[in-house]
Amino acid sequence: MSDPIIVTKQLLEKTYDAAASEYDNIWLFRECGQRLIDLLPINPGESVLDIATGTGMVLIPAATRVGPQGHVTGIDISAHMLEQAKRSAIENGLSNIDLLKMDAEHLKFPDASFDAITCGWAIFLIPPAAIQEMYRVCRPGGSIGVSLGEGAAPEVGSPGAIFTQLAKDYGMELKFPRPGGFSAEEIEILLTGFGFNAKKTLRETKERIYASVEEYWEALPPGNRTVLTAMDEEKRDRFKEDYLIRLRSAMRPDGIHHIVHVLYSIAQK
Repeated sequence: MSDPIIVTKQLLEKTYDAAASEYDNIWLFRECGQRLIDLLPINPGESVLDIATGTGMVLIPAATRVGPQGHVTGIDISAHMLEQAKRSAIENGLSNIDLLKMDAEHLKFPDASFDAITCGWAIFLIPPAAIQEMYRVCRPGGSIGVSLGEGAAPEVGSPGAIFTQLAKDYGMELKFPRPGGFSAEEIEILLTGFGFNAKKTLRETKERIYASVEEYWEALPPGNRTVLTAMDEEKRDRFKEDYLIRLRSAMRPDGIHHIVHVLYSIAQK
């Protein structure tokens, strides 16, 4: 049995650089980005820091919310993601945005710099030191909002469960910085453990139906793409062929059902 592959910052940067051009195809992150901003008590004129901003799916609605008198800073370790976020900002006519290549563990901002901190679908990818940094740069009375998938194991026969089992069969099991997922209670414990005061955590179920296995493959989430990035090209091609064969057997009459239970956790400093 192979040892798990450690998900390093270098592997994540490589994965997200490769995924940047197709990242906006992932419907879930776009919907969750807007929803997270809707839930946060962010006012016009305030300053927001978006951690792991990606192509701007939280950043863009945040910049719209704070308006021309406010400001949003997005950081990411992927330069290609930041390039896509810059294009999105221009397309949306937003000029109140800064985009910086930066490690969340080492935020280059003074204490209490931001009214709100956001982190969409990345809290499980970053070490605890990054959350301590988020607390440091958040102003007293400011808020933090995170979105993520609930940590329950994927349902047997689901696309996620099929992918996970096949990755194990290929000896490509990954070890992320924070093993496993989060329950609503666990994400609140994580945030309060670094000084934040938990306000609320919501759980919502989202579903998308893909007409074909090929369409689903094009929208693979980054966690799965990290597995692919760790493979050589020959192994990746074989894996894709095997995965699509297994996925076809799980298709319902109307297509592939992708069901995700999303947590939104809001806390205050």
